Amino acid sequence: VLVGLYALWLLITLRPGRMRRVSAEREPVAMSEVLFTFLPPMLLILAVLGSILGGIATATEAAGLGAVGAGLMAAFSLSRSRLERSIIGIAGLAAFVLVAIRMSLGRGDAGSLAQLVSIAAALLLALGVLVAIWRLVRGDMLGGTMLETIKISGMVFGIVIAASMLSLVFRGFGGEHAVEHLMREFPGGEMGALLAVMVIVFLLGFILEAVEIIYIVVPLLGPAVLAGDISPVWFAVLMAMNLQTSFLTPPFGFALFYFRSVAPRGISTMDIYRGVVPFVLIQILAVVLVFAFPALATWLPTLMFN
Repeated sequence: VLVGLYALWLLITLRPGRMRRVSAEREPVAMSEVLFTFLPPMLLILAVLGSILGGIATATEAAGLGAVGAGLMAAFSLSRSRLERSIIGIAGLAAFVLVAIRMSLGRGDAGSLAQLVSIAAALLLALGVLVAIWRLVRGDMLGGTMLETIKISGMVFGIVIAASMLSLVFRGFGGEHAVEHLMREFPGGEMGALLAVMVIVFLLGFILEAVEIIYIVVPLLGPAVLAGDISPVWFAVLMAMNLQTSFLTPPFGFALFYFRSVAPRGISTMDIYRGVVPFVLIQILAVVLVFAFPALATWLPTLMFN
């Protein structure tokens, strides 16, 4: 739904004459370049999410798979040796073979041949990971990446510890019962309370990061909302889409900082803020659609897990 809304907006706003001018100024891009730019990240996303949905990995294990895949892609882009690129590329394919075989083993239709293939794929993957690590170390990328990972992990754990302390004190003084009572008093019952939570989270997205909202606000407001008949899946998708909007809302929208770091000097920060307004409105429209039609969020999980 989001991709469709974005595409529709671009179709309405991009003028053909302007697009022809931009195309004439730019050098032609080969289809193979586009394919090799977008295909690896898409395959990585499919492997991570597929391993979770297929029941062969927990979220933490899938995150490890994602880290390995991201390392392989980074090393592949740094390498200029055909041998190194071949080994890393084969390792990436081996990871997909392992996922596919593991899913087959879960269905009980894989034999000894599949076991041998999985062992060979695991060895190829291990070889590719070692080559990738060597390339990343030589490219002075691995050390900085690990340092930033430690910083971010420490920040997240700090938020988790502080949020846990806040939640314990809040519940110890009966705060959750006060919130439940407040939610019941909202006009419109459960739907009114859910709408109020969505508005609060959207406004907090202007001044807080998504991680802070997840660990601090959701544990305080979520149980009161889910105490009724609201689908947890529907509530989670609404929250995720709402939090995704916080990446676009100034002044602390992460996506705005990402774009600011790569935008030409002629584009000011206020230009970026003005340019993102239509996409924030599109996000809000998508949240409203999911709010009005819960089946957009619940149909596929119900089909898969029931």
